[in-house]
Amino acid sequence: MTSETYLDVPGTENAGRRLSQAVEEFKGSLRSLNYELERDHGCWSDDEIGKQFESSYLDEANQTRESLRKLRDSLTEFADVGLPNVISNVQELDSSYGDVMKQYRSQVEEYRSKMTGHMLPPDDEESS
Repeated sequence: MTSETYLDVPGTENAGRRLSQAVEEFKGSLRSLNYELERDHGCWSDDEIGKQFESSYLDEANQTRESLRKLRDSLTEFADVGLPNVISNVQELDSSYGDVMKQYRSQVEEYRSKMTGHMLPPDDEESS
C-alpha cells in the first residue's frame, strides 16, 4: 500500500476535456440515430407479420433509446460536474491537510524549544 496519493491535475483536466468532447460526439450520434428511427417508424406493414414485428421491436427499441439517453445524461454529468468536483475536492483536501501539517510542525517545534533545557541529550549508543 502506498503512503502517498497523487493527482495529476493538468492530466485529469485534459482527460475531462477529452471526455466532454467524446460525450458531444456521442450526443450527435444519438441525435442521428433518433432521426433515423423516427424517419423509419412504422415502415413495417399493417399485416400480421408487420404487427408481430412491431410488438417485439417497439418495446425493445424504446428501452434501448431510454438507456442510451440515461447513459448520455450520466456521462454529461460526470464530465461537466463530477470530474471537476473530484479535482477541486482533492486539491482542497491536499491544501487543508498541508495546513494542518504546518500547524502540527509549528506546535512540535514550539514544544521542543520549550523542552530543550528539560530533556536529556540522545544517547549515542542507543541511537546506533
